[in-house]
Order: sequence, then structure tokens, then C-alpha cells
Amino acid sequence: MDPVSLTPPPLQPHAFINGVPAFAWSALHDGSLELANQACLDYTGFPLDQLRADWKSLLHPDDKAEYITWWEEFQKSGQPGQTEARWRRADGEYRWFHQSAAPVHDQRGKVIRRYGINVDIDDRKRAEQRLRQNEENLRTITDAVRQFIVVVAPDGRTLHANKVALVSTGFTLRDFTDVDLLTRAGVHRPAPVPGQPHWNQVWWCRPS
Repeated sequence: MDPVSLTPPPLQPHAFINGVPAFAWSALHDGSLELANQACLDYTGFPLDQLRADWKSLLHPDDKAEYITWWEEFQKSGQPGQTEARWRRADGEYRWFHQSAAPVHDQRGKVIRRYGINVDIDDRKRAEQRLRQNEENLRTITDAVRQFIVVVAPDGRTLHANKVALVSTGFTLRDFTDVDLLTRAGVHRPAPVPGQPHWNQVWWCRPS
């Protein structure tokens, strides 16, 4: 095989930016959009000129004010920044993106433009939402049970206590998850008991 044929062609910056599986963009010193890669144009369905003029319309209504405030503060700071927001796709669906951006300075330290990248995190956000909902459902179910219920991790950490447990012990949920509960309860700290949560030691040491 000819060794020359194994040599890759010179890297083309434009092709590299368009090959990034995320939004890659640059903004001028005044905050106006300068360039956006093909992934960004394909997602939004906007040509570059329209994107430059109307990018704010792509923000989710619930995220728009907070994002614009962040953007203005980011421009003033002259420092790298990051945020999360939902951006509308060409078909009308909104998806969550994590945005990281950083300023570019000239030799005198003046900001001349900003580079940024937006990564789709919608699947992660939806998974987090499902997890929060499952946790809320668990709390609702355990609170409805008229028995003392405490959920403990394998390492002994307390994850959750239902209402009956809180009322029965007089502890708060913070107490149940506080490793310094013995000290705060004014109880001499005994030697750790394998498999026994710290709150249980306080419970048995409480005066009747």
C-alpha cells in the first residue's frame, strides 16, 4: 500500500465545526450572533441570517427571561459561563441544552468575540424528572402508611423517613440524615453499632 495514501487530508476548520455533534457558534463583542454550525441550523430550521435576527424567539417562554438575564451578565463579566435552557426545534418541540461559552480577548485584553457550544441534555433532564417523580410517589405512599418507615442505604445513610417516623421520634428529616445527631442530641456517642443507623442509637438513648 502506498504510504502516501494513508496520510489524511489537511483539516478544514469549517468541516470540523460542522462535524461537531452539538451547536457550535460565535458571537461578536456586542453579543450579536456571528456564525453557527450546520447542526444548529438543521435543528432550528433557520438559515443563518434569520438566526442572527431572531434567535431569541427559539427560547422556551418559561426560560426566556432568565436566559436573557444570564446572557447580559455573561457579556459584562468577561469570564466563561454556562447555563441550561430549552430551545425550539424546527418541528416545534423544545429540548434542553447545556450551554458553555467563553470570551476571546485581543492582546490588550478587550473582548473581541465569544465562542460557545450547546449540548443536547434533554434525555438526561427527562430521566431526572422521572426520578424526582418516582421519589415523590414513594414519599406519598410511605406517608400514607400508618407504620414507622425509614429507608436506609446499604452504608447506613438514611434516605427517607415517613410522617409516622417523624412524629414518633420527634426528629425532623434533617435529624434522620444528620451523622452528628448524637452530639446535637446531647447524648454520649457510643461505639458504632454495625448495621444500626445513627438516629436509632439516639432513639434508644432518649429519656422515656
